[in-house]
Amino acid sequence: MAFSFKNLLKKKTTRVLSVDIGGSAIKLLVCDGKFPQNFSVLDYRILPLNTTGKAADVNVVQTALQSGLGTMNAGTNEARTLVSGRQVVVRVIEMPKSSREELAKAVALQIGRYVPINAEEAVYDCAPLQGLNVREGWMKCLLVASRRAGLEGHAETLRKVGLMAMLIEPEPLAVVNAFIAGADEYDKSVGIAAIEGGVGLIHIGLTHTDLCILRGRAPVICRSIEMGEQEIIRELSSTRRVEYADAIQAAREDIEKHDDLRRITGKFLSSIATEMRTSFDYCQREYDIKCERLYVTGGLANKTSTAQMLHDLARVDAYRYDPFVKVKLDALGTRAAEFRAQFSSFVPVLGGAVRDLSRA
Repeated sequence: MAFSFKNLLKKKTTRVLSVDIGGSAIKLLVCDGKFPQNFSVLDYRILPLNTTGKAADVNVVQTALQSGLGTMNAGTNEARTLVSGRQVVVRVIEMPKSSREELAKAVALQIGRYVPINAEEAVYDCAPLQGLNVREGWMKCLLVASRRAGLEGHAETLRKVGLMAMLIEPEPLAVVNAFIAGADEYDKSVGIAAIEGGVGLIHIGLTHTDLCILRGRAPVICRSIEMGEQEIIRELSSTRRVEYADAIQAAREDIEKHDDLRRITGKFLSSIATEMRTSFDYCQREYDIKCERLYVTGGLANKTSTAQMLHDLARVDAYRYDPFVKVKLDALGTRAAEFRAQFSSFVPVLGGAVRDLSRA
């Protein structure tokens, strides 16, 4: 089992099942076709896990998966799945110029310098990045690492419901995958940037927020911010004096219609914007890269006001990123509108779906 940094899907046209086991829900996405020219979403599910704010028990996850899969015709038992948060470390590091084989040996000897995981416990991969300024004789590389036991447990969870984990993708890189796969369109009118300068991708999850900054197709920064939508839910629970489960529902209300929700959401996004600006300043100082656009995904991005609030707070053009804009949804029938309303939650699983396993 290993991570992979190969190119995205360009040739294969096979059925794909992607699985994202998140903090509050499981997302399932069944797709077919060639992305993005002839790609279709055939079915999807969001399966709630709990309303307590705590990590779901593995048995609860398996029961939810079994139930959700029983209502779908996935057409395959091969799954592409995600890991996120504390389960995985994604870093851009600097290494002496070398071949891919020499790089692998060097990282194996020095893995403890870069990630808080012992080498014997780690599953990792490292790949050179192109197009970044670096001192002579050195190169920038993308390092991904996770504990072997965690990945094996993740794969075992899927195996117990009849699925084989063909690829386990770090969540921030899955968001990058989805973005790059559609970026060839260079169509600003539908929210896809011609990525010539710096572009920020931010995925707001329940317990953490992933921030990646790209120059062209090369990640310059990949970091996990230990803040997520759960901050909003907890403060709503306290402010409105309601149970956590009721606060979850309240967090889904229209921000413009509720002053307390707008204030709490603004407070959370202000903290995220402060972290973003720190990363933007680093990119400009170290690489002379100005982040000119920000694309937002995740459950909170399903609210149309989120991108505008980040625009105002971070002083950068911000958009709700839509990689599904040219994806066919005809197979969903009357459920297409429902999917469109929450597509931001499915960006990581789409990123897993467009990975080419023949070159993984």
